[in-house]
Amino acid sequence: MENPVYQSTKWLANLSQDVFTSRDRIRATAAIISNYSFEYPTWRDDCLPLGDGPEVLEFFFIINCLNFKFWYTDSKERFSASVPKKYFGAFAMFALLNNWLSEVPDLVKADYLRSLDIDEARYRLTGDRGPIPMLEERVRILNEVGEVLSEKYGDFSNLVRKSSFLCFNNGNGIVERLVKDFPSFGDEYTLNRKKIIFNKRAQLAPAMVGSRFRRNEVVFIKDVEKLTAFADYQVPKGLCSYGILEYSDALRNRISKKEILECGSREELEIRANTIYAVEKLIKEINSIRMGVDPVNAVQMDYHLWKMARKEEKQYHLTVTTAY
Repeated sequence: MENPVYQSTKWLANLSQDVFTSRDRIRATAAIISNYSFEYPTWRDDCLPLGDGPEVLEFFFIINCLNFKFWYTDSKERFSASVPKKYFGAFAMFALLNNWLSEVPDLVKADYLRSLDIDEARYRLTGDRGPIPMLEERVRILNEVGEVLSEKYGDFSNLVRKSSFLCFNNGNGIVERLVKDFPSFGDEYTLNRKKIIFNKRAQLAPAMVGSRFRRNEVVFIKDVEKLTAFADYQVPKGLCSYGILEYSDALRNRISKKEILECGSREELEIRANTIYAVEKLIKEINSIRMGVDPVNAVQMDYHLWKMARKEEKQYHLTVTTAY
């Protein structure tokens, strides 16, 4: 079974009303960056665990259970934590979880997760200005994950082995199992009676594991090239910086004013669908220029766009969601 994300999103990208993918800018951008050395992220930052032990693999799945919305709905300010270095957004959560793991190794165990209570989570996941956003939802997800692991897998390492180290494996790959067995990983919507699938966190989990353990023959994700871009807040911003994504005046004004786009609204779905579509087209154009030499995949391109976007002050769209 192939990854259903691109096929389920391209129709909306081609019929969008407020978000547009510029083919001309794709060609122009590909010509400029085709000779870049596109990298995989190493995911060995100071806020992440050391080594390549099994607990590290478990940790990377745990962080992707919680890898969403790192800004406060009322103030729109980003979550931060000084532990002791100051981190923002996802990296602030990574640092707090890393501290938690160092003090409580059972953090990655199913029994601990399914019995975790809100008070413990608040104590562990409080940053500079208070608890992490959507704390209750994060606790609910960890409880769910603990229950499913206890019933079906024992741990995420076993899920990876049962998937034969494949993201897609006739319904039994890592991404497929995450979406099928863990309701909180679901990331699909219906518009005009058509299903639109993104599976951002379910795809990002094996991508991060695959990148961290890229040189490890014991844990090697075999088909990361089948993953699409991870449709979130930052990657669309990176595409806008290249001029590849263009927004209508109305949508651009809403984003600049930090208005919240409703989760599952047509505007939000158009941003995410065009992100998937544009990255796929950009990769295809670049690889045609490179003539099969060191072909670029979506994991590498996503990382390139994500790094670029995080350095820019331009406002990204805001949506209250557990998907990203």
